Amino acid sequence: MESKEQIETNIEVLDKLDTYQIIADETELRWFYDHVIQKPGYDEAYAFCLAHRSKKLTEEERKNFRAKESEMLDPQVVFPARDGSFDFHRWAKGIYRYETNKKAYSLIEGRPLFAKAMVLYCTPNPSDERKVVKELKSYIQVHEQELVDSALKGSRAGIDESMYKLCHSLIKFKRLQFDCTGSKNWVDFDMDIKENLVRDKLYELAYKMFEEKVGKGNFIFVETTGGFHILLKKECIHFNPNDLINAIKHTIIYYDNEELKKKLNSNGAVAQTLIDEFNYNTNCMLPVPGTYQYGNIVRVKNKEDF
Repeated sequence: MESKEQIETNIEVLDKLDTYQIIADETELRWFYDHVIQKPGYDEAYAFCLAHRSKKLTEEERKNFRAKESEMLDPQVVFPARDGSFDFHRWAKGIYRYETNKKAYSLIEGRPLFAKAMVLYCTPNPSDERKVVKELKSYIQVHEQELVDSALKGSRAGIDESMYKLCHSLIKFKRLQFDCTGSKNWVDFDMDIKENLVRDKLYELAYKMFEEKVGKGNFIFVETTGGFHILLKKECIHFNPNDLINAIKHTIIYYDNEELKKKLNSNGAVAQTLIDEFNYNTNCMLPVPGTYQYGNIVRVKNKEDF
């Protein structure tokens, strides 16, 4: 993870640019593609979503810009070519589309998003486009019927609401990409760390447990500002994921750190202060390695295993 000073410098530079810069390290991005992204089928696609998180803003900034708690911006979807071909450049287009004039994605009065609040998410597993189309048809049918019902009732408000939803079906189509998973190549364990003082030690402990359970080369630690996303090959899951989570938590309970104890004024084990959350993340969305997350650069920590 970048130092606090480097993150602040990154944010300052990014905020001064006329266009959004999402990619920080294309070599890191390419490594992630080569080792995680598998060729999608004819009926599959990959999706990205840029988010602006108001939790990273001051109270005054949230007030002035009327920012929602988590503003998910226009998703991008990338498909294989007609002949089924798919490569890094085709996949990365979904990210480069966000590197545009700041007026394309802005808050009220056209003011640009804050670099310190921006993060790009991706789906390491492709979406099933047949499921997407099926769900979209259902969505359209529901709102067509609501439009008719509102017209029969003479409800102007109901008509306007149904028309709005129907005319924004493209947005629904894009958002369905994250709900309709196709090939399940990876599962995701999401570890949020409370105390960065022991970040490296927690990585060491968790890495060792994953190595013992499934072996090197079967899992990837993606380091983020909040902790780690651990991608595990789906084919290696022959156990209850929560059992592994609990085993790691149990190991951490007996980890003592004198410096941390002193900081927290604690004499006992400090496990409950080290991890905020540790979950089996079924929706499998994560910040993209090689891109900026709140000014930090997301990276894969155990590349040497591959």
